[in-house]
Amino acid sequence: MTPEGTVKHLAEVLDARPEFSVDDVYQQLNALGIPPRDADKAYKFTQIACGRLILDGLARFASEYYWLDASGDEVESGRIEEEPFFAAATVLLRERRCPWAGRLGAMSADVAAINDLLKRGSKPGNLQTGPAVLFLAQPTPSGMEKADQLILSRLRKTVPSARKPWWRFW
Repeated sequence: MTPEGTVKHLAEVLDARPEFSVDDVYQQLNALGIPPRDADKAYKFTQIACGRLILDGLARFASEYYWLDASGDEVESGRIEEEPFFAAATVLLRERRCPWAGRLGAMSADVAAINDLLKRGSKPGNLQTGPAVLFLAQPTPSGMEKADQLILSRLRKTVPSARKPWWRFW
């Protein structure tokens, strides 16, 4: 099945279950014969697309994504706009009404992080998300640490303030 077809099936599952649980969505996609990895990609990249829809105008978005295994080793990476499941989700969200988009997007890491920054007094428009980091399976503690290091290294390359230690006087 294509990414577009998988995302369409995900949307149908979400349409039928307004109060969905993540486990229920994965079970329904599995019952439709969608391979677990494709179901995972469809769900996670659609969630990111929904989150970006919510945050439009409040933040700038990193263009990178990293797909990691439980140990934090990179399995796949690239520009998120070119990732087929993300692209399919973005088109779907533009073309049809998705009443579940707000709920799914609100569950995204980007929305949680930006919301937290806004509560702390950050100004909308001055915010930028880090790269999307996704796991194939529940990460180990060392896998999470490796992911944190990956994010930090990418931020140091793109965000000038991340390069300067906070404790130094300039």
